[in-house]
Amino acid sequence: MTPEEKFNQDVWWILQEIKKEELLASKGEKIEFSIRSLPKPRSIKREDVDYGFPSEETQQKLLYKLKGWKAIDNLEPTVFDFNNFFSPPRAYSLTIRQPKFNNLYYKYKEKNAQDKFQDLPKNKGVINEEWTEQEILEIVLLELNKIASRHIQKNTCNVEITIAPLDKSIVDPKETALRKKAISFLKSQGIIQDYKLGKSNENIIFFNYLKNKNPEGEHIKMGVLIANCKVNPQKVIDYAVKVFEPKKSYCEKLAELYAKLIDIVEIYFARPIIRDRKLNNFYAVLTENIKEMINEDLIPQFKLKDWQPFTNLFSAEEEMKRKGVNLKETIQKTNAFLGEIYKFITIFDVKPKKEKEKIRDLDNYLALIGSQKRKQNKESATSKMEIVGWQDGLKVITQANKKDKNKFPYKLPLGTKWENFTIKFEDNENVFIQVKQFKHNADYKKMGMVGRGKSPNPSEVWIFMKVLAQVNGELTIKDSQARDKYKKQKELLARALQNYFSLDYDPFYPYHSSIEKSGNSYKIKITLIPPPNKKEKADTNKDNNDDLGIEEEYKKQTPEIYDKYQ
Repeated sequence: MTPEEKFNQDVWWILQEIKKEELLASKGEKIEFSIRSLPKPRSIKREDVDYGFPSEETQQKLLYKLKGWKAIDNLEPTVFDFNNFFSPPRAYSLTIRQPKFNNLYYKYKEKNAQDKFQDLPKNKGVINEEWTEQEILEIVLLELNKIASRHIQKNTCNVEITIAPLDKSIVDPKETALRKKAISFLKSQGIIQDYKLGKSNENIIFFNYLKNKNPEGEHIKMGVLIANCKVNPQKVIDYAVKVFEPKKSYCEKLAELYAKLIDIVEIYFARPIIRDRKLNNFYAVLTENIKEMINEDLIPQFKLKDWQPFTNLFSAEEEMKRKGVNLKETIQKTNAFLGEIYKFITIFDVKPKKEKEKIRDLDNYLALIGSQKRKQNKESATSKMEIVGWQDGLKVITQANKKDKNKFPYKLPLGTKWENFTIKFEDNENVFIQVKQFKHNADYKKMGMVGRGKSPNPSEVWIFMKVLAQVNGELTIKDSQARDKYKKQKELLARALQNYFSLDYDPFYPYHSSIEKSGNSYKIKITLIPPPNKKEKADTNKDNNDDLGIEEEYKKQTPEIYDKYQ
């Protein structure tokens, strides 16, 4: 590394540290910066050890350098080592000067990225990455599992694992040693029954960094050292599931939180923009939860990504202006990070699935999307229809009114999920609905949940939805006979909601235990808020045959329907 590259790295380090302190400080408060230091053996010189940050002396010089560049101001020593009077201060207070500080921040961020690119080996065919033992073990296990999954019906099969190229000019000794160690470890665990090292020719991807062309690389045939492994496919799969299932669950939870974060950003920027403090608080909580998950370091690659769109919603416009990006570009970046999470979910989904089932799933999903698009196109064409004659026009309007009588009046964007919905009961017959930027008031009649009779009351389905609202959207039914009855109500409610909102997905989570909930229960994905009148709250102290007081609620609201079932 050249002196200039080392200087760029040190400046970038201290800018990041000051930035962290700024984010933790209150608005208008001075920043406190402590000199970083680590204990070291006396036999080793500080300059011979790379602790990941500049020396104490360099940190102090950099602070005064930033002051000279007018990126910081009011630089004052605050903490001294009183055991050594002549030692330099251990901490400083300072004020950040904008926009100079941020201009420097992004300038050295870019410089540091360029330096890293220039450090890539230019006379080798591969990048010498700092692989860890655990990462190599997981890579080898994924390679084993990929082939073993194709031979699930067999007791044994042979799998070839590449250890290293035979060309010494491009081999990475550390990776070679770790791959051999991974193979040996898997044999000790009984995952690999036996293996033999040998030579083979295979196509590998070659990167020509010298000419800096064809960044995707080109396939060339070359000699490689391989391990020919004899394995039991089921043992490989079981072990892979044990290793990767926690990572898959972690990524699924992270994806769920991050998708909600994107939803918040989209809702906040829906015109007109409202400075919603509650929404901003939700954003802050979500970002903190996501940050904690990423800092668990279960997937180290996520820590390298710039995943957070803004510090908070209220400063979002200023932050985008400062970075020179717009909302569309920001949403694209956040969606790209969400795509990265889903990519890892796919990688860690190691349970075998037949190719025919995968194709069938794809065909069904494509058919579903095609159906939605045709429906949207049809609705769009109907809305643009020209009414030529008065009679024809009246007929079209009558048919449209009849068709849309029990439909949500807004066209929901593609990709809308049930988790985006909130339904609040204003009283026993009226609700307030919000989904993303759309708000609407409706009642049981408009939602098509009407009972029978000349002056019909709300149907059992409406009562069932109201009861769900009173129990936070989740019912646990103990009695088997009652469970069959409520299963029917759940199915009818699901159909009514799908019809009203024109969504084909099930608004309920699976009945049995899943990632979203524990235990067997009927849990709805929609956020339901009960009516303000607490007198009708379900009585949870009823006997076991009347879980959560639903029977009482039905009897109270629809006695003529209730009696038919007795």
